[in-house]
Amino acid sequence: MPDRRSIAGQTRFPGVDDFWHLARRSRRWEVQAAAERLGLTREEVVHSLAAGLRDASQARSFDRSARMLARLGGDAAFEALATAARTTRRFPRLAVRALAQCPHPMVVPALLDLLGHGRISQRRAAAAALGRLRAPAAVEPLCREASRGLAGIGPEARDVLRRMGRAWQLGRLVLGAVDLATPEKVSALRALEVLRLDAERFLVREQRRFGPAAEEALSLLRAQKTLLRPSGSGGDSVLLRPASGARGASEHLVRASDDPGHAPPDRHGWVRRLCRAAGRLLANGENPP
Repeated sequence: MPDRRSIAGQTRFPGVDDFWHLARRSRRWEVQAAAERLGLTREEVVHSLAAGLRDASQARSFDRSARMLARLGGDAAFEALATAARTTRRFPRLAVRALAQCPHPMVVPALLDLLGHGRISQRRAAAAALGRLRAPAAVEPLCREASRGLAGIGPEARDVLRRMGRAWQLGRLVLGAVDLATPEKVSALRALEVLRLDAERFLVREQRRFGPAAEEALSLLRAQKTLLRPSGSGGDSVLLRPASGARGASEHLVRASDDPGHAPPDRHGWVRRLCRAAGRLLANGENPP
């Protein structure tokens, strides 16, 4: 049994390999029991495994420490895994995979952050992890990446979406998510157009299944697609701001659309008149009196 007084000042201590062999095929409560069997507290094990992530020179040792941290769970283990997934350059795939296996509520936000702001290897690993988790919040960013074609992680994102399901299955996944607000659901459904999903027709068809959630999303979607009517006065000198919609909507000012009941004003009539006058001058020059 290791001496606890010497554990605090060491990055590794005798018993970690034994702990791995005892707990590698166990559930989380059995992992904690294995730590107690070796005379180690939870904090000591997390500290040692986190140090093992920093010092690991081989993929096998890094994977062992990362998987043990994921099985232990808790805030300290999550922070160690999130830090490793963000900073490691040798084993990004292993670090992100272990982070996805950690039972913590902040795992999906951490993976989304890696998907949007990580290095290319981290973004690929995060996309694959989010696909395995089937996280509804990942549908929109994955669609955004897939819409880029061959740039960035576009091919990998499209492959992850294909593995998650068909377009209508992803739509149901988003619509049934309890942790997404209605604007976020509508934004994700519109992003699924990259997979040829007609969001409006889908919501009309799913009203019987999802009830008020589908009706609210459909109302918001139609409101976002409504054209602006001309303002009462001001003409072209008046600029309007689009109605507030889903997060990320454009904030640029726009001009009011023309009223379909009236003919649009002839803004280029002076050009035609000038051309006709020039034509008459040329004709008179060629045929002098």
